[in-house]
Amino acid sequence: MPKTITDIAKAALYRLTDLGLPPTPENYAKYYAEIQGEKPDPVLAHIVDPVPRVDVKLMEELVELLDSVSAKTAFLTDDLGKHHQEMKATVGDLSRTEEKGLMLKLLGSILNTSDAILTTTSETHDGLLITRQSLEQIR
Repeated sequence: MPKTITDIAKAALYRLTDLGLPPTPENYAKYYAEIQGEKPDPVLAHIVDPVPRVDVKLMEELVELLDSVSAKTAFLTDDLGKHHQEMKATVGDLSRTEEKGLMLKLLGSILNTSDAILTTTSETHDGLLITRQSLEQIR
C-alpha cells in the first residue's frame, strides 16, 4: 500500500490508466480514496465501474439467434450457389445457339443479379460467423 501522498496520487493515476478511465477530478478522487483505504465520497458513488458485466442469459440468446441465422444463411448461400451454376450453364448453352439477341441480354442481367445476391448473402453469412465468434470470446 502506498505510504506517501505522492505515492497514493501516482497509484490513483496508474489505476485510472489501467482501467482506461480519464483522469477527471471525480475519477481521481474515487480511486485516490480507494487506494488510501477509505470509502469514496457518496457523491462519487455514481461513477460506474468500467469493467462491463456480461449478461450471460442475453449472451446465450444472442448466440442461439446467431446460430439460427447463420445456419439459414448457409443454406441460402448453398442454394443460391447451385442455382447460380445452373443459370451459368443455361446462359452458356444459349450463347452457342443462333437465337441470341435480347434473350441472352436478359439472362446476362439475371446472372449479374444472381452474382450480387450470392456475394451479399455469402458476406452476410461470414459476418454472422465472425460476430458469433466475437460473442463467444466475450462470454
